[in-house]
Formats: sequence, structure tokens, C-alpha cells
Amino acid sequence: IRAIDELIFERFSQPRRIERFNLGGQQVSVPLTNLKYIEGSFFDVLTRGDLPVQRDNNGCIFIDRDPEIFKIIMNYARGYTSIPNLTLALAHRILCDAEYYQLEELAETMRFHIYGTSPSQPHQLSAPGAGINPDRNRFKTVYNVTPLGDRLLLSGRHSVTFEIKKAEYVGLGVISDECTSFDSEFHRVRNSCVYYMTGIIYTNFPIHKKEDNAEKFVVGDFITINLDMWNHVVEFRLRNSIKCFSCSTAVRLRFAVVMKFDSEVALVGSSSEENTQFVVCRN
Repeated sequence: IRAIDELIFERFSQPRRIERFNLGGQQVSVPLTNLKYIEGSFFDVLTRGDLPVQRDNNGCIFIDRDPEIFKIIMNYARGYTSIPNLTLALAHRILCDAEYYQLEELAETMRFHIYGTSPSQPHQLSAPGAGINPDRNRFKTVYNVTPLGDRLLLSGRHSVTFEIKKAEYVGLGVISDECTSFDSEFHRVRNSCVYYMTGIIYTNFPIHKKEDNAEKFVVGDFITINLDMWNHVVEFRLRNSIKCFSCSTAVRLRFAVVMKFDSEVALVGSSSEENTQFVVCRN
């Protein structure tokens, strides 16, 4: 009981310094204790006086950021890890400001929501396991198809780079909204294409075609896929080789990986042009 009394006394009897911020014209007051919770962050450096600040006529620290996102971040600082009504668009806005404020833990959480990567292993994409259906009587091989995020890209230029960690069976490519099964291969799905580690590339724009003279990829390789939805071209880059294909019949695409057995890839880079149009895909 004495320890609880001491804790209550410490928290409520001692005065707390309040800092006022001007965020895009909106004033927000925050206790300094909420700003020091992550060492090395924007707020930690700010409270130590190591960061020059600009104040408005009322003495508020001016920060040219979104006030609504700031409130979400302050709630996160108070220990509220659940964000109500977290849409994909909101997650992108939070990620942008989390990176600005150097709040890496929150940024990783948002990347997980957007791209499907793990906060504890931020670049780990998937490890499909044994690859055999639990119903052993059927002996059906189970594939693991992992789309990147829940956005179907309608326009813009986009790029992702994968690193091959384990390569017993791996395919990398793009899928259309006609891909609805994520436990089987998508190399015959209309308006989709996949580059397999064996050097075989299947395209379906819209006719099913096979090319078997591509470079093979192995553990340690980096493969980049460039998708240009403005010019309707998908490009694979592996070492010094480049493979380009027209995807003129595709209107809604997203990047994806297919694996089975003891395979593993990591997403190590991604980028998108501005003014990109997309729709949220509901699997």
C-alpha cells in the first residue's frame, strides 16, 4: 500500500511541465513526460534543448505537421497501442509522420499494416513451412501466395526488391484482382505473371505464355520488379539481366510472392511515384 501511495504522490502531487505546440494552426498542449518516452526521437531531442525550435506569437512551438496525426501519436505515447478505424490511407499518413518524428516502433507497426511485414522482423515476408497439406491422405502440395499489402495499383510507377533467403521453391511477380486463391500457384491467372527461381517466366496478358530462358536465381540474389501502370510494362531485374513484358490488358495489379517447402524471401526495398491511384482490395 505504501508503494502505491508513493506512486500516486509522485504522479499527481508534483507539477508537470506542459509544452504547447502549434500544428498547422491548431494548438495542442502536451505534458513533457509524454514527449520523452523514446530516447533519440524528435521529441526526446526537443525536450533536451538540442533542437532549435520556431515559436509563434503565443510562444507555441511551431511544427508544420498534421494535428490529427499528432494526436494519434500522443495517444500512442500514452500507451494506447490500438488505433481505432485504422484504414490504409490513415496508416500511410501515420507512417509518414512516425518517420518524421523518428518513432521507429510506431513506423514498423504501420509498415506491417500497409505491407504485411512483421514489426519484429520488418523485412521478413514469408516462410511457408513444410508445404504439405495437413490432410496427409490427399498429399496435396500447399503453396503460400503472399500479396504485398491490400492495394490494387491502377496507375503510377512502382518498384520492389526482394532478397532470396532460402530457395527451395520461390516465384516472384504481380497478380491481378482475378487472383482469389492464395494456397495455389497463380501462373495461369489472367493478367498475372510470375518469375520462378528455375528461370521460367509465365505471363498471362491475357494469353498464357511461357519463357524458359531467363536467369535462375539462388540464395543471396536480389530481384527487382518494376511495374509501370502508365505505360503498362512489368520488368524483372536480376543481376545483369532484364526481362520486360507488356501488361496492357491489366488494370489492377499488386506484387506477390509464391513459395512452398523450406523457402524464404525478404522485402528489402520499395518505392512508388506520387499521384498514384489505387483501390483497397478485400480478400
